[in-house]
Amino acid sequence: MFTSRTKHNTHHTAYHRDAAKKLIDAEIKSSLQSLADNKIWLRYYKRLLQTVLSHSHLLKPNHFGYCRFTEAKKYHTAILSLAAFGSQFIRPIEDWEGNYTSPRETFYSLFQHLLGEYPTAKFLHSVWMDTKSKDSRIRQAYHIQIARGKSFRRINPELNFTRQMEHWFLQAPDHYSYTEAIRFGQMKGMKSEDWLIQAIVDSRLGRNLDNEKFWRQILHFLHKNQYKNLCEQKVGMIIDFLQAIKFERKKIYGTHGIFYQEPPQADFSLRGVTCKSLLALSEDWHERVHREKEKGFANWNKSHLGDFEYVEKVQDPQTPTKYWSIKELLTNNELFWEGRNLRHCVRTYESQCIKRQTTIWSMAYFIKDKRLRVLTIEVNPFNKRVVQVRGKNNRFATKSELKIIQRWCKKEGLIL
Repeated sequence: MFTSRTKHNTHHTAYHRDAAKKLIDAEIKSSLQSLADNKIWLRYYKRLLQTVLSHSHLLKPNHFGYCRFTEAKKYHTAILSLAAFGSQFIRPIEDWEGNYTSPRETFYSLFQHLLGEYPTAKFLHSVWMDTKSKDSRIRQAYHIQIARGKSFRRINPELNFTRQMEHWFLQAPDHYSYTEAIRFGQMKGMKSEDWLIQAIVDSRLGRNLDNEKFWRQILHFLHKNQYKNLCEQKVGMIIDFLQAIKFERKKIYGTHGIFYQEPPQADFSLRGVTCKSLLALSEDWHERVHREKEKGFANWNKSHLGDFEYVEKVQDPQTPTKYWSIKELLTNNELFWEGRNLRHCVRTYESQCIKRQTTIWSMAYFIKDKRLRVLTIEVNPFNKRVVQVRGKNNRFATKSELKIIQRWCKKEGLIL
């Protein structure tokens, strides 16, 4: 019996490995075709590709235990991005000694060989895997400048970083994205409490830097008021509220089609606002969101992450078995009912889901064919990090619930 199961698992692994290889080959072929008119970029890409394939397992996901296409695709995107800066390479591509350790370490070694004069923070390598951000090439150029010994706050003065902020930005955890590291540096540089830093990093501010002048004021306001009835849940609620009233255009479904309504308080400012009054405004807005009716329809493509099912074992035969599931929400209607049932504002994440800036998941369990929603999970698709887990009324997950999420994270290679 054991031998039969082992053979089945081996066959299953080989099938996914071969499928991943075919998909990567298709990605390479597509990239070669898209660069046909850019001879210089194409030449660097071909040389890089040949060297990486012969000196590492970076594009061979089976060697790292991955049977999924997404991990290898991410590093292929990074190699393609590196080739765009081929004219700035400081060492010959073919002189790279290679690396056969983890994907992260392998890419770090490759970058340092091609462009680095000084060691750099490893989280910075995430900028090479992001081609969807409007300023992805600028961020990649920043990384090169940092690797050449330039000061980040001088090459990017718009952020108004202090020396302390720059220091902590470069000390951000390896698994952070570029934007998360920016927020980490800002709050750490202001000497905020750890819980507030984490709340900012996990909020929507940890995913984009739009309207930075306004949000910088909010960060200073939250830092100043961090000891006045604030907590991690309330910080996230305040940020969602401010985003909605000041920047979000509302989609309206009328008889003549769809049109957009401008933000209700685009001129909102902090003048005369106290922490207590801002909390009251935020709570009132969230309550109104919960009461709003479902309108229109929008959907988006599924991410490459898989859904999850788990049967919770129970000792007491009188206790019904719980069948847990984690599934991605792919329509605005699903977001609406998730927020309505759990009384939080996940429905306001519709635009981010459509733009694929984030992914939202619903964790529930079945008892006697009845599905009961328990938690909403947000996952950053770029660095595969779970950034938020919230239950009813924005409560945190329990230890037993986190254990189930950990099983899913292990299966999908997510960071919790």
